[in-house]
Amino acid sequence: MVKPAFEDKEIINKNQDGQSLVEFVLLLSIIMVLSLGFLKTVNTGIATYWLKMGQMLVEDDSQTLELR
Repeated sequence: MVKPAFEDKEIINKNQDGQSLVEFVLLLSIIMVLSLGFLKTVNTGIATYWLKMGQMLVEDDSQTLELR
């Protein structure tokens, strides 16, 4: 028995919807991993950098400022 053409199109559309969902999930996970890796790389040492910059700003002999 031959299937009508509209039934084949419905099956193809369902398969494409599932593939789109899988592609979306994979793309989202890749973006999240890259973002977290970038943030981890950028955040390492940034606190010490800002602390050094703050200390350099308050190193005026006429001031008695201290960083907390």
